[in-house]
Amino acid sequence: MTNKTLIPLILGYALYIGDAEAGTRARVPKKKYVTYPSGLKLEVVTNPNDKDCPQKYFRDPNNSGNKLVRVRPSDLDKKVSPHFDVGEFALIHHQEDVPEKYKQRIGEEDYFRCIRSRSCKVP
Repeated sequence: MTNKTLIPLILGYALYIGDAEAGTRARVPKKKYVTYPSGLKLEVVTNPNDKDCPQKYFRDPNNSGNKLVRVRPSDLDKKVSPHFDVGEFALIHHQEDVPEKYKQRIGEEDYFRCIRSRSCKVP
């Protein structure tokens, strides 16, 4: 292959395929995670324009520095600490305040697709 090509991936990143004859390598962004005291790892949303978790909607008004993490349905019942699970943090209490595109319905409850969260050590 002598021409340069961009291939869109499912995660919204573009994979650059270089010139194979020149020996260049394709680069795929490495995912980042927040690890909780329970050992659970949640993916950090690094794309500010992510379709499910745009930074402008899930902003950090107090500049806490807490990472925006993606919440998948399979994560909701997983523990972040001995006393709390992801679903308790992601549960939406005021439905009218949240646009539908940022919600995920599981059973009878609505949950955020992303939450601002940080890992902390329990003493």
